[in-house]
Amino acid sequence: MLAGVVRFAPSNVKDCPRVLCYHRVEPEPRDRWSVSVQDFAMQMRCLRTDWNPVGLSDVAEWLDGNRELAGRSVVVTFDDGFMDVFKHALPVLDRYSIPATMFVCPRFVEIGDGERDSGFEAEGPFMGWKHLEILSQAGCMLGSHSQTHPVLSRLDEKSAREEIAESRRQIESATGKPCRVFCYPYGTPAAVSEREWALVEEAGYTLAFSSVTGALSKEANRWYLPRSKVLAGDKESTFMAILEGRLDAWRHIERRH
Repeated sequence: MLAGVVRFAPSNVKDCPRVLCYHRVEPEPRDRWSVSVQDFAMQMRCLRTDWNPVGLSDVAEWLDGNRELAGRSVVVTFDDGFMDVFKHALPVLDRYSIPATMFVCPRFVEIGDGERDSGFEAEGPFMGWKHLEILSQAGCMLGSHSQTHPVLSRLDEKSAREEIAESRRQIESATGKPCRVFCYPYGTPAAVSEREWALVEEAGYTLAFSSVTGALSKEANRWYLPRSKVLAGDKESTFMAILEGRLDAWRHIERRH
């Protein structure tokens, strides 16, 4: 994976906060978006030993200038709300006392263990509201990943606004807790436009995340913040390269999609 990619990063990048993006954690990964339980445990052990795991709320305060963060701060996030995250990732997060944020789609939460949603290519089962309540009580932050996981830039403005605003309303109604962070489905420049940035701000979110690789900075667009994906087969050397910014050159490829 490292071949052909820049193998060094400016020293200051290594100290910048970084947000990791996971999707699934399974004993036997089914696709590139699924990380094995063994690899995930290794990665969380690395974070606890050599880095500074923090919550997304800590990063929000840092971006607002209301707190300082230690160097090498890292946030763990999960997209889509798959049940395997509850079964396999939560025990590991608990073991290493690592906070996490779950970006969920209310439509998938309502499906739960049922059939997959015909508008989304990934199969469940998904977590239900009771599972998200347990995660919330365990200290996980809940964020929105839209209502049904569409390509927002392809929707008319009314539909995009509903996807963004209604998902927040449902999450807050079901959990009784504020939902202030958003993560764009697919998250590439082709899937997100400046219109969506404005709709996210209009809906009352404070931060929104893309799927474009990179470290955070206080000068970054808070409606299209970077995250670094962790994928199947990312062993310790690749994981360290992600954390140290040595794979940030991928963003030049990601921005073409």
